Amino acid sequence: MDCFSLREKEGYLRIDHRDSPGISAEQAKAMRSHVVVPGGTMLEARTYNCCACQRTVIINPDRLRTRDYCRECHSYMCETCALLRKLTGIHRPMKRFVAEYLESAAKGPAALAHYQLQQTIYEAQRKQAQELIRRTYDGS
Repeated sequence: MDCFSLREKEGYLRIDHRDSPGISAEQAKAMRSHVVVPGGTMLEARTYNCCACQRTVIINPDRLRTRDYCRECHSYMCETCALLRKLTGIHRPMKRFVAEYLESAAKGPAALAHYQLQQTIYEAQRKQAQELIRRTYDGS
């Protein structure tokens, strides 16, 4: 295994609203986003991609609790995928997902149909995890 730092996998986000009206808290909530960048300001932040769903996550430098980490992928996970792993015991990195799909497709239609059924169940579990996280953040 190559030895590298997790910082090498980070990305960078810049949202420059210094000359625009920006994004208000109400607009961000309507878009189901937590990113608020008022007019006249600029946001610069580090990011990472979740190893399971490839979602881009903005790193909150003030976060106190530890980030969920996958030793298999040597990467961070988003909160939805981490919760799903904790609830179901299933962790499916994107690389494994693609490999399983291609393997099923090569075996024929029956194997592919079985794989797609498993994926449907997994996606339903993912939506439940996302709803649980949303209710936690919204306080409902």
